[in-house]
Amino acid sequence: MSHPIILGIIQGLTEFLPISSSGHLILVPKILGIRDQGLDFDVIVHLGTLVAVLFAFRKKLRDIFKGVFGRGRGQEANARLGALIILSIIPAGLAGFLFKDLVENNFRSNIVVAANLIFWGLVLWLADSYSKRAHFKTKNVNSVGIFQTITVALSQALALIPGTSRSGVTMSFGMLTKMDRKTAVEFSFLISIPIIAAAAGYELFNLLREGIVIEEAKSLLVGFAAAAISGFIAIKLLLAFIKRFGFKLFAVYRILLGAAILILL
Repeated sequence: MSHPIILGIIQGLTEFLPISSSGHLILVPKILGIRDQGLDFDVIVHLGTLVAVLFAFRKKLRDIFKGVFGRGRGQEANARLGALIILSIIPAGLAGFLFKDLVENNFRSNIVVAANLIFWGLVLWLADSYSKRAHFKTKNVNSVGIFQTITVALSQALALIPGTSRSGVTMSFGMLTKMDRKTAVEFSFLISIPIIAAAAGYELFNLLREGIVIEEAKSLLVGFAAAAISGFIAIKLLLAFIKRFGFKLFAVYRILLGAAILILL
């Protein structure tokens, strides 16, 4: 039962930290001698991280809900943000529908994970440096534009490949389109909600249709709880951390981890 706890915590932390959750869930089992849990377990713990982000942003989500459904005055900005979040679903949704099986069967190797960790680590470093110097920064999620949304949404589709990091790539492109650090993080988390929900819901439907034995169900529930708790902690820590230190430490970690994988594994 300890393995689901370990993997759930890893998922919760790495889903929101820009260091690749899927990459860690593939690599850690190999390092610790834990059998690969497969994408089904990945999706169940993604449900845990979904609960974490829903709880962490419950107040903002309530405002968006009011805006979308016309409850209360002065909600135009929240209604617009809700529409942009819906728009952001399209690229990643299409990529998942078209390429999920291809990725699952061909892109879960050590080399792919390491290469993506290093490459997107470099991009994260450059994006953080650019955001620090950029003028006319977007400093609130309600001010995010259509071009920024489309760019970040397209980048989110790349996260289908292990080692990329959905949060890392979307935060990077958010900063490259002149969002400040905090806005890039918050927007990344908000647009993750429909994607995580859709992917997890689809896989959960398949799991229930095929049937889950009791022992597997217990492991999945433990992983879910561990991911939810650690995910909430990761969100709060990241928001506090990037205000003072930015993303460069995460970029260095990605590059060193990718290099270690190439050398040791």
